[in-house]
Amino acid sequence: MHSIKVTLGSLDHREVKSFISSIASVSSKLRKHNEEAYSPKLLTIGPIHRGTSSHLLAFEEHKWRYMLALLHRTRNPVSALDECGRIILGLDDAVRASYGGYIKYDSHELAIIMLLDGCFLLELLLRCAPQDMVHQILNEDNHHGSLDPILGHNEMLPFVLIDLTLLENQIPFFVLKTLARILLSDIFTSQVDHLVSDLTLSLFGFPLIRCPPVAHFLHLMHLSSIIDEGQKGKQAQQELKCCATRLRASGITLRPIEMNRNRVKRLGFGIKFVKWSKA
Repeated sequence: MHSIKVTLGSLDHREVKSFISSIASVSSKLRKHNEEAYSPKLLTIGPIHRGTSSHLLAFEEHKWRYMLALLHRTRNPVSALDECGRIILGLDDAVRASYGGYIKYDSHELAIIMLLDGCFLLELLLRCAPQDMVHQILNEDNHHGSLDPILGHNEMLPFVLIDLTLLENQIPFFVLKTLARILLSDIFTSQVDHLVSDLTLSLFGFPLIRCPPVAHFLHLMHLSSIIDEGQKGKQAQQELKCCATRLRASGITLRPIEMNRNRVKRLGFGIKFVKWSKA
């Protein structure tokens, strides 16, 4: 009965009503074939895997330190934290609806999870942000290069990003946007409402897109992939109307180029046109 009330109570929330139960547990039929494929190896995000394994607890300190660093980007960390807690508590029904209503934590416990994980993700996005994307990062030297527990170790970030792409390891995207507007209103203004999405796609090496509200990180990456592939398909239909043999006869050689987007390599194939000449 409680889950029904939660769902009904979230229907009027603009960024939630389309994404009720969007962060679902993987079915046992899928999980039984490869349990490890659906479980985080390094860190938990959201309530589903929180406290399920002792080896995941070690990363919690890093999340708290990132949260503290984010709060110190604000003019008044204590006041900012209080405001975030109050507003996130008010989103309890909307958050629960995103998980289908079945959450074992009470309102205050769930708010702490959203606040901690949301602040951690925002700080990670800011630390990895391209310089031309965020021009007003406050106190940008509040982390210390090689001493950063994640970015200071080349092997750490890829494992973090892998865990952040798991369906059960998500928090609602509206939580991130809400925290961003509260904590860094000078950066995340209404004029750049897409900035959290852009920072996320940049971090994972996906093409930037303009799209309607999204449910979570994984949903955003999915939309970016299908939109980007659709655009590539249209370009290919328009530009590659000749077969490779005819292109070569015209003096054009097709060579694959390596796609390297920031820190994460994705599977991709690029075409580079160069003038062909006989040996």
